[in-house]
Amino acid sequence: MQVAHHKNTAIVMFNITDTDPWPNSAPDRPDFFYTSGRTIRRSNHASNLRKECGIRYPATMDQANEVVNPDGTKWLFLNEGNTYIGIRSLTTANVQADDANVWKAFYATAVLHGGRSQTGFVVEIGTSTRSGGKFASFDAFKANLSARNPTVAWGSGSTPSLQVEYTNSDNITLKTEYDTNLATDAEGKVRMIPNVWVNGVANISDPWPDIDARLDETHPLVTMVNKVLTITDPVTGEEAKIDWSGNLPIISQPVSTNASL
Repeated sequence: MQVAHHKNTAIVMFNITDTDPWPNSAPDRPDFFYTSGRTIRRSNHASNLRKECGIRYPATMDQANEVVNPDGTKWLFLNEGNTYIGIRSLTTANVQADDANVWKAFYATAVLHGGRSQTGFVVEIGTSTRSGGKFASFDAFKANLSARNPTVAWGSGSTPSLQVEYTNSDNITLKTEYDTNLATDAEGKVRMIPNVWVNGVANISDPWPDIDARLDETHPLVTMVNKVLTITDPVTGEEAKIDWSGNLPIISQPVSTNASL
């Protein structure tokens, strides 16, 4: 999964290969295994990857409406107070019956292109005029977005990169291209960051902070105080800070708070 984000709009892309893209890397990737006995965590499904992706939301939303497009894709509109959310699927969608009693599930059925499964979503958030936004009502928000459809170029053959372009309600065009480079960096990690353009200009910004899951170890401590997000590494004591007080987040470099480590 790769995500492009600009202000109130995001494009989420999935590019699911038929087989494990790192078949010989497991010994160097301890997160693929349980600590005890090194049992394969993924239960041998790496050679038969599930071609399914989804966005879920609480069943307690004030309103949830679906609009079916002529090609079978959907706009899903959510209303929570004065906040409006539009989710547009790139491929046809269905609802999982077994999740209906707990979660309403919105799934995009993956479409096979050039030997790989590609799909995704466009997400846009708006607010009502009552809270300082520009939409007079939820219906006005739905009408505005219903007329907007992303342009999708499905990758295939020698050009496997999925490209999605969407012009939002502020007439800002966000374009993104899936980065198919799966090579590891100096830390042994694969940075799943797409190529992004805003109104035709390449958007080169600092990547979002990386929080290691550490499924079998102590989790990082994440706190938010006065619009400053702090992520503390419990092992090294390093802190990464993200200041959200302005129009865009400002990310500081990690600072060690534990000299002995």
